[in-house]
Amino acid sequence: MANQVTKLLLSITIIFFAGLPRLSIAADLEALDKNYRSRNSFQYFEDLEKSIKTLLQNEPNSSELYWRLARTQFYMGNRSGFENAQKRFYFTCQENAERALAISSNSAEGSYFNAICAGKVSQMDGIWSSFTFILNFKEQMERAVQLDPNLEFGGPHRALGK
Repeated sequence: MANQVTKLLLSITIIFFAGLPRLSIAADLEALDKNYRSRNSFQYFEDLEKSIKTLLQNEPNSSELYWRLARTQFYMGNRSGFENAQKRFYFTCQENAERALAISSNSAEGSYFNAICAGKVSQMDGIWSSFTFILNFKEQMERAVQLDPNLEFGGPHRALGK
């Protein structure tokens, strides 16, 4: 009887500790999402980018972290006053959204930020570069709508409308 209780306690302990990293990453994701809409400073997004990169060291295959990193870099690009910096942020946003999609092809957020950041880069490169970009943009946004029509408060719908 004591042996069975010991085995049961050992099993519960293993299950509990095995689940901690998943609980931790879920709490981290919730914390990352909590304030990003209400904050407008470049410094806030720069700090958020550092936090996400730190989390990625422990979870290098997290689609959830990569699209959040892309989202952060998108907002950094929007808040940067220098065109070269904006382009760099949008380009790295696109790269990280592509990483999110490589890990999880059904990431609505990955599709959305991939398209929107590629659009920003294309827009900065000029009208002629936009022509090659438009079909992929439309495909990515339609995919995002299909996966999550409420994403970013209808962001893919607004982007397609523009």
